[in-house]
Amino acid sequence: MLIGGLCRINTRVAPFVIYLTIPQQLKLVPGDMITFAVWKGENPSGRVLLPDTRDQKWKEFADEFEKDAAAPSPSPPEEKNGQLARKELIAGLTANGVAKAYPLSALEQQSPIIDSVGGVQLVVVMEDDKKSVRAFEATIDGQHLEFYTKPDAKPVRLVDQETGSEWNFSGRCISGPMTGRQLKRMNVLTEYWFDWKYHHPSTAIYNLQPG
Repeated sequence: MLIGGLCRINTRVAPFVIYLTIPQQLKLVPGDMITFAVWKGENPSGRVLLPDTRDQKWKEFADEFEKDAAAPSPSPPEEKNGQLARKELIAGLTANGVAKAYPLSALEQQSPIIDSVGGVQLVVVMEDDKKSVRAFEATIDGQHLEFYTKPDAKPVRLVDQETGSEWNFSGRCISGPMTGRQLKRMNVLTEYWFDWKYHHPSTAIYNLQPG
């Protein structure tokens, strides 16, 4: 973008032009798509910002938003993008420019999922509410960790095979040799398959492993 004008130098006036560089890509702010129950459990002193219910414009907007969200897709319902139905819910993530979608239906049957995307070793895990999903880099100090879920643990707990340490859903080690260590969280977006596919046309899809 260019900004121009005139400047006075002693008794002379001269034009000037400033070149401003605007990034071509907005920086993604890390987010978390989890249920309120999970958030509240992790943040017991957290506060919730609620709209002013006396604001009629807000009420009209909220009602219209709910109506639009419940409306059927504008495309034929039988249409499919790739291997998934248009409105199948997926958890999508990217690493080093490579995108991958994890159907929630697959995560309900197989969690955690140990995978590699864009050269990054990672673990994708679903909470026992079957809605909240997070992903973490599965490497600590260059050591790759393999995870499995602790049987009958609620909320979900992960155990790494290498040290037997136990990790919670926020990626923090709560017992064992790795106590206090934190896995690096990856951005995960839970949305409909057709929307993820539109913004990530070359995305891969995780296929549920048999057994």
